[in-house]
Amino acid sequence: MGCVLPFISMTTAQRGSSVLTKANIPHKIVGIDSGQTKRGCAYGIELAPIYVDAAESTLKRARVRYGDVIQS
Repeated sequence: MGCVLPFISMTTAQRGSSVLTKANIPHKIVGIDSGQTKRGCAYGIELAPIYVDAAESTLKRARVRYGDVIQS
């Protein structure tokens, strides 16, 4: 069971991935069903639940915007 942080575009997901890689937070970019989010996001970063808090704070510091966490 993992969690997904949704992004509005592949470009933004790639930017988020770069930030998380530099912070040594394990993750991968995934395609997600646009019906799973309020904004119809199509890409996300999947990570283990243990890393969600660290990922969110890292992305916020880097000013990378993402949607509400999806439990997968």
